[in-house]
Amino acid sequence: MDRPDVIAGWFHPHKAAGQTQFTADGMPVHWVQVSGTYASGGMMGSPVVPKENYIMARLYSRLRRVTCFFKLTGPQKTATKMIEGFKAMMMGVKKAAM
Repeated sequence: MDRPDVIAGWFHPHKAAGQTQFTADGMPVHWVQVSGTYASGGMMGSPVVPKENYIMARLYSRLRRVTCFFKLTGPQKTATKMIEGFKAMMMGVKKAAM
């Protein structure tokens, strides 16, 4: 499962990370959500740009031998509207027939 302290490291200060687990077609799904000032950038030497009132929601699941990650990050007003659809997308995942 995601470590909230690592996820929250992108947010200063952050509201307590919400964590839940659910299943999609029998597969365990982990959900972590945090909000605050997002420290964007920082990858490959790019400058960190603080962005206030942001939300990050992460879903991930172990699908067979691979862990799949999905992340939604955006301004609180926009991301809040998208979160239910984001969660619904993962709830619709189906195991592939083999």
